[in-house]
Amino acid sequence: SFSNWSASEIIPTAGEVTISGRVLAPNGRGLAGINLVLSDTEGNRLTATTNAFGFYRFENVPSGRTYILTPLSRRYQFTPQVLTVNDNMEGVNLVAELP
Repeated sequence: SFSNWSASEIIPTAGEVTISGRVLAPNGRGLAGINLVLSDTEGNRLTATTNAFGFYRFENVPSGRTYILTPLSRRYQFTPQVLTVNDNMEGVNLVAELP
């Protein structure tokens, strides 16, 4: 009998995931203290800052959405990355552009 089963139990729900990576100088060195903004199409924003080795991490990111990841720096220029987030993402690295 299927009395304890319902279709809603097999539909995936949007959970929360982690996005992490490094921000690097053109020479491959990790950049410390770079602020990053992760924004979705609805204007929601999450922020993170790189550590001494250039690593960053966003936690509790709602999945099933598209985000723009933008590093903010006065010294370096970056091309923002568009991320479609459906699961944990590791190794999302951003490299500064040469002026």
